Amino acid sequence: MEGTAALTNESPARPRLLTSALFNSGGWATTVLLAILVTPYIVRKLTVEGYGIYALLTSLTGYYAMLDLGLGQSLVKFIPQHKVANDYGALNRSINTAVCIQILIGGLASGVLIAFADPILRWLSIPPASWDSAKTGLIACAIGFFFYMLSGTMRSLLMGLHRYDITSKIGIARDMVVNVGLVIVLFLGGQLKAAIYATVLFTLVIFVIYFRAARRNLPQWRISFAFDKESFWRMFNFGVFMFICILSQSFNVYFMRFLLSAIAGPSAVTYYTVSFKIIIGFTGFLSTSIMVLLPFSAEMAAGGNRQKLKDIFLRAAKYNAVLSLPILALMGIFSRPILSVWMGNSFAEESWLAMLLLCLASFIGSIGGIPFFIALGLGYSQLVAAFSLAAMVLVSGMAIPLIHWAGVTGAALAIALASPVWVVFAFYVAKRHFDVGFADHYNHVYKFHAVVGLPLLVATLLFQQFRPVQGVIQLAMALACPLAAYYSFIALTKWIDFDEVKQLLGSRSNA
Repeated sequence: MEGTAALTNESPARPRLLTSALFNSGGWATTVLLAILVTPYIVRKLTVEGYGIYALLTSLTGYYAMLDLGLGQSLVKFIPQHKVANDYGALNRSINTAVCIQILIGGLASGVLIAFADPILRWLSIPPASWDSAKTGLIACAIGFFFYMLSGTMRSLLMGLHRYDITSKIGIARDMVVNVGLVIVLFLGGQLKAAIYATVLFTLVIFVIYFRAARRNLPQWRISFAFDKESFWRMFNFGVFMFICILSQSFNVYFMRFLLSAIAGPSAVTYYTVSFKIIIGFTGFLSTSIMVLLPFSAEMAAGGNRQKLKDIFLRAAKYNAVLSLPILALMGIFSRPILSVWMGNSFAEESWLAMLLLCLASFIGSIGGIPFFIALGLGYSQLVAAFSLAAMVLVSGMAIPLIHWAGVTGAALAIALASPVWVVFAFYVAKRHFDVGFADHYNHVYKFHAVVGLPLLVATLLFQQFRPVQGVIQLAMALACPLAAYYSFIALTKWIDFDEVKQLLGSRSNA
């Protein structure tokens, strides 16, 4: 079968794809584990309100990641295309044009943030006692995160070269240094201002590391500040839709924090951010695994291998569902004991319901993960942008009234109510671009989870209601037992072909 060959050693692209995914997700998992370990200490030292301010200011990274209008992300698509064609002239023009735009827009954005620091902090309801530290921190972040924006371009360049091993190592080093550095700074008596200064300093260092790695792995890159109009419009036509996608994704993670601070104060930001941290950690682990499908599918489409892409789409969606759905469901069911063990009982009482709703939103939204990246790789950025915009409009329309009504829980509820957009997106892409009907898509990817998984999760939910979990050991057992049962059923029903999984993993040795 031709599609099966695409997933075995017969395909020369497969080992590279699998290896890239392993490097990408492995690096993310390491940094998330470290963040989970140090977060309780950082919150305790900065206080709930201080950590909320720190999270707000460092959230500027999310805005700077968008300011290039998606040109950085466009490089992930166009660099492999230019390399396949050996067109290094076009490759250089694309990179240099993206850098020029970023320098211009990033410099203007930093100037605006510095000039309007006072009204921004007033809008965020920063208390007078923290005003000086917050203002100094905002100015420092405006300068430092300009370089974070440029780091993103260097990272996109490396991703376009399929050097996920390098981006993974740098990502691990960055997050390890930031988290460990923060702990050291706070242990030595530093407060909010020192924490922000340390984070900005680490950002500058990481930019230098990314830049050197990009130069070393693409010696054909000839740095120039010349702007090429043709390259700009080609990347912009793709990147503007990427900008909408990133804007939509950033709304839940970054913009929501600012709305919460303006309406409910910085403390609400802490409850939201920390509750979201574990979820983002897990979903980010999955996203960093499957985002390698973007440059991979771009190359496959350029080679006319659409049948192989269809097979990869279905298999990747199936594996993604097996990993994401049970774990996100259990995280939601046990949100209260998870937060109690991790952050303490009082913190859990303030935020467990928000975490449950965010898990629900991520549970539903994960269905759109595989088609999201494959559709972008195939060039359907307008389609992805349209659904992203629809999701963002729904969230933004509900967020303000729901936050006024229920604070952090209201913010999470707005995200949950908008998440079914991605279910529609997934089935639309399957039918429209891979000719996979609703019944075939459901039977191939989700039938097991509805027939076997749903009753198992309902039983787990009832158990949690009648026998509340307390303590680390009980929590570990409560999470492990349903997962063991779930994956045992998968093995017994042969829902996943484990011989194929072994073959996939074994193909890595032949890379």
